[in-house]
Amino acid sequence: MMTRTAQAVLSHLVLLSLLVLAVPARAQTITGTITGVVTDATGAVVAGATVTIREVKTNLTMTTTTDTSGLYRVTNLPRGIYEIKVEQKGFKTAAVDNVELTVNEVKRVDVTLEVGEISEIVTVTGEVPLINTEEGRLSGLVDKRRIVDLPLVTRDFTQLALLQPGVVAGGIGSNTGGFSIGGARSRGTNFLVDGIENNDPVVAGFAQIVVPLDSVEEFRLIRNTFGAEFGRLSGGVLSVATKSGSNEIHGTVWEFHRDRSLRARNFFEREKPPFVRNQFGFDLGGPILKDKFFAYGSYEATTLRSSTSQRARFFTAEAIRAATGPVARDLLQRFPRPVATENPRFVTVGNEQIPVSAETVITRPDSSDFHSFVVRLDHQGFGGRNRISGRYIFNQTNNLAPLASNSLLTEFFGLDTSFRSQNVGLTNTTLIRPNVINELKLGLTRDAFDWRPRNPQVPTITI
Repeated sequence: MMTRTAQAVLSHLVLLSLLVLAVPARAQTITGTITGVVTDATGAVVAGATVTIREVKTNLTMTTTTDTSGLYRVTNLPRGIYEIKVEQKGFKTAAVDNVELTVNEVKRVDVTLEVGEISEIVTVTGEVPLINTEEGRLSGLVDKRRIVDLPLVTRDFTQLALLQPGVVAGGIGSNTGGFSIGGARSRGTNFLVDGIENNDPVVAGFAQIVVPLDSVEEFRLIRNTFGAEFGRLSGGVLSVATKSGSNEIHGTVWEFHRDRSLRARNFFEREKPPFVRNQFGFDLGGPILKDKFFAYGSYEATTLRSSTSQRARFFTAEAIRAATGPVARDLLQRFPRPVATENPRFVTVGNEQIPVSAETVITRPDSSDFHSFVVRLDHQGFGGRNRISGRYIFNQTNNLAPLASNSLLTEFFGLDTSFRSQNVGLTNTTLIRPNVINELKLGLTRDAFDWRPRNPQVPTITI
């Protein structure tokens, strides 16, 4: 039995005292930006106009004013549906509804004011430009609708990244899976969850913590020329935003079932082996204190009961009887006998040929269990000037592998494996002034591994 090991990786303690100027600032690693120019009917810029931006579901409200060039810019906004209201003396109030801000997006919304009383409200229904003129990067968004509607047998949302241009499975210099972005090595992909690093510390190019599918609000895959706030790796960035609670209570309960009647046998199986897979879970989110404190949680599990078939060679009973020496005889007796023999191999001892090994197909039951849950809390106070978000993710995987390899040792070195991963993320965002923001992010991940041999006769070496 291998000694249980644990590692704690302090992934982010950054931006501790970083002050971000709003005018030149780009979208941060998870939040977005809404910007634009306010003009009158003649096209002249309107300076000093009051711009109020409100998130519909949480009532988060941010206020700023246009500068001398008529420009406004509000950064560090969480993804969501926003309403924009622009007010200035001598002009009617302009309101823009249903402005959707996605993860890591810079949304440009220009507003034109009409002459009139400020008490009059004009609702603007013009479409937001489809082309992002604020940034030069190439990126693609996978929103909640695609995550829910597209089939994912393994419930691994990162597979949807393969729908983006220039993204292929594996990739140059890769023999460990993952995906390649723009021809780069798959190990050059940077994974972020809520703006906090989520990279495997052993094998780069993989996410360290598995985010349950139902708790993913959306994710953006940035393919090139991304900003310095991402850093670390050069291949690309996959930035995930987890769901959060709102003023509305929402939730789902689901289950997927599959059994042997829907499974085909492989070439070496004489009949369909046992197979039962169940995937089930739920999620729930809502307010603890309206407009102030929100909670969200989700749980999902996958249980698999199946079998593994392999062609393998065994020492025959004749080989064991012919063995000389107590060590060799004791070693050979540890191996199981074949239930059927095919393609025997012989050695000549004197005038006699002895079948040393025989090939057969063996089938053994195996199992796999995966459990994961997410808990997230969000608080916004001081009129939206301070936002605190805390999130915890838990993964537990248990696997039974009765057949280790296609060899004489196939059953001798079967393993029971257990893997547990936990991740905590904290974010504190403070609006000091409309153009000065302080953001603190903290991430902590802990992994624990356990390997247990299926055969207790296998000698244990502890290093």
